[in-house]
Amino acid sequence: MCIAVLCKPGKVISNAALHKGWMINNDGGGFAYVKDGKVVIDKGYLKFNEFQKAYSKATDKYANESPFLVHMRIRTSGHTNSNNCHPFPIKGGAMIHNGVMFTPTGTRAGSNEDRKSDTRVFAESLYNILQLEHIKKEQQAIRQAIGQGNKLCFLYDNKEYFILGETSGYWIDGIWYSNTSCKVSSVSEK
Repeated sequence: MCIAVLCKPGKVISNAALHKGWMINNDGGGFAYVKDGKVVIDKGYLKFNEFQKAYSKATDKYANESPFLVHMRIRTSGHTNSNNCHPFPIKGGAMIHNGVMFTPTGTRAGSNEDRKSDTRVFAESLYNILQLEHIKKEQQAIRQAIGQGNKLCFLYDNKEYFILGETSGYWIDGIWYSNTSCKVSSVSEK
């Protein structure tokens, strides 16, 4: 069911926790952060070493100033490919998801060569609507619509973030995890 992670500025997932998360959720990964007032999405990693190196390089430069969204995927719908890796762009930011909302069907499911995941369809369909003020105002309605077990994390160009379903995950030392996939004995700080 994936793992969604939000790191506050100054916090970085340890290599041990990142590796453990990947071993359980190894169908692709990505992350997002803010650089020069814009959310940068770096995704499409299908091999751990490439993912870990890119994450480490980005956190070395930007973790002290920016929150990070981090996602590792286990396929529940759609193909296993770079297009279905999170984060997904939304107007003014990016989002990641943990859970299963629906199984895409019909034209929204994509082509036979590129079947879309539920999260990809959700982000593409609601791209313009997923602004922070709307999410905060309608969080109960959104959770009802997507199911209480689903968790969504958002990061915006102004470095604001929001977790929909925050109480269904847990915080350790400034890092929020949607489930225990990354749980190791300790989480390092940067």
